[in-house]
Amino acid sequence: MLVSRFAREKVTVILSGDGGDELFCGYVSYRGFDFLKKCILPFILLNPILKLPFIKKVLGVMNPYCVALDKLTSCDAIVNVNFWATAFYLDKLIKDHEVKLHSKYSDILSSTDHIQEKAMLQNMITWLPDDILTKVDRASMATSLEARVPLLDHRLMEFSFNLPHEYKCHNRTQKYLLRKLAYRYIPKHLLERPKKGFSIPLSDWLQSDLSGLIEKYLGADYLFDQGIFDMKIVAGLLTTFKRNDKNNYFSTIIWNLLIFQLWFEEYFG
Repeated sequence: MLVSRFAREKVTVILSGDGGDELFCGYVSYRGFDFLKKCILPFILLNPILKLPFIKKVLGVMNPYCVALDKLTSCDAIVNVNFWATAFYLDKLIKDHEVKLHSKYSDILSSTDHIQEKAMLQNMITWLPDDILTKVDRASMATSLEARVPLLDHRLMEFSFNLPHEYKCHNRTQKYLLRKLAYRYIPKHLLERPKKGFSIPLSDWLQSDLSGLIEKYLGADYLFDQGIFDMKIVAGLLTTFKRNDKNNYFSTIIWNLLIFQLWFEEYFG
């Protein structure tokens, strides 16, 4: 919103770089998928051990994504690691509930055997239209600004789909082809900065301005009357969040719970 408002003071049409990460392997998360793919067999062999309550508890404290290890038995499951990590908590949060992974995009993901390409496709058909482009469209339209996304021109997308993957990620250099082209026009020191998205200080908000809402809507009395969530699990999540206040994963779970509670009260309260 702020960027759109600032741009509208000077221009009426802007160009957005959205789509570059999905088409040319730009997200940092893609780096770990090759490693996880190599670990599929060990995951399967360790499955019985990983299911032990004590082991899961220890792994969960170390890294939230470790709770999903016993689910990662295929490349398609690996690119859904965020889903499985969240499902671990949903299974416990919601009474009489079991999360099952069913992707209507499985046919699309099966079009390639390359784990990073699977992840790129997954983001392209979910994250890109449902989150990234939605935010850009809402923010720009709210300020009467026209946003154009040249990297998502169908001819460029077709070119990317037919491009060998080493032109997208080469020797761990992501967006390799785009970088080589950009070096001709943009100083290198501007291109080599760490990747930084439009993130918000979610953890800080939850512990300050929004703390009163958390006490009300995620408190034991409200949860008991509502009867949807397990009070002990929610209390445990809040305790873990306060101990790991810089962990974006736990911040996101608490945020999602809070937003659901506000929605629930608006329409069912």
